[in-house]
Amino acid sequence: TWGADPYANALRTGRGPLFLRRSDGWLLPLDVERWCSGAGSADLSALHRCEGPVLDVGCGPGRLVAE
Repeated sequence: TWGADPYANALRTGRGPLFLRRSDGWLLPLDVERWCSGAGSADLSALHRCEGPVLDVGCGPGRLVAE
C-alpha cells in the first residue's frame, strides 16, 4: 500500500533515514528531521519578508504556511 513505502513512513514519523538514489548508485541523504521540524531562524527570516498571497510551488517551504 502507499502507506508502507519508505517515503510515506518518513513523512508520517518525521524521521529518516531516507535517500535519493541516482542511476549510478550514489545516495543523497535527505534531512527528514529538518524538513519535518518547525521553522528555524532562517525560515522565519524568509517568512517575515512575505507580503500578501504566497504561492507554494512545491519546493518544500509549504510546510511553514501555518507559521
